[in-house]
Amino acid sequence: MNIYLLAHSGVALETDDRVLVFDPWQDPENHLKRLARTEKPLYFFVTHAHGDHFAPRYGKEYGERAARFVLENDCRDAAYPAAKTDYVGAGDTLTLDDMTIRVYGSTDAGASYHVSWPELSVFHAGDLNWWHWTGDTDAANRDMRALFFRELAPAVEHGADIVFFPVDDRQGPAQEWGVIEYLQKQTPARLLVPIHRNGAPWQPSLYFSWRFADVAVWTGLTDGDVRKGV
Repeated sequence: MNIYLLAHSGVALETDDRVLVFDPWQDPENHLKRLARTEKPLYFFVTHAHGDHFAPRYGKEYGERAARFVLENDCRDAAYPAAKTDYVGAGDTLTLDDMTIRVYGSTDAGASYHVSWPELSVFHAGDLNWWHWTGDTDAANRDMRALFFRELAPAVEHGADIVFFPVDDRQGPAQEWGVIEYLQKQTPARLLVPIHRNGAPWQPSLYFSWRFADVAVWTGLTDGDVRKGV
């Protein structure tokens, strides 16, 4: 199994029998082109319509090759073939081949996805995170805290082997808060891949490293990095 960092929150997960692509925005190393040349079915997921998560050109470029597109409701675009596209929102559950796709909410825009099949389960948070900002008012940060825990509660009902979750350097000391709460409340993950990077690659704090000593963490160094043999 291989994991490809595309850019920002975009990732591709390649297993022995399928490829899952989440929030493709840019692909500086052309990983998707190479993956499309395999015989594995390609499944695309988009969490929301922000320009750094959603690029309609992929609907046109991979419309024939993709097995299915799963897009959050705000991402409607004619570039995606209607016969191959499902539009979903928080609270929806979709069965796709042997996969169960559970759609959860966000604390910014759109949705987050839990995708499972007999061999593996994956969670991609999109912009679901505890977005605490030191420059915001106390009232705004209290509202965000309440929203985060409200949206988090259903999202941890099903554990995930592989977790893609925001860890944003701009949040300073608060950058780990969201992922800590997620990992504390779900079945121990096998691998965490931080997404939504803005700044230097995340170096987990001493507390995080010991609190989740059994969870492997792969940060990658640059867009386009690959972790093989997960």
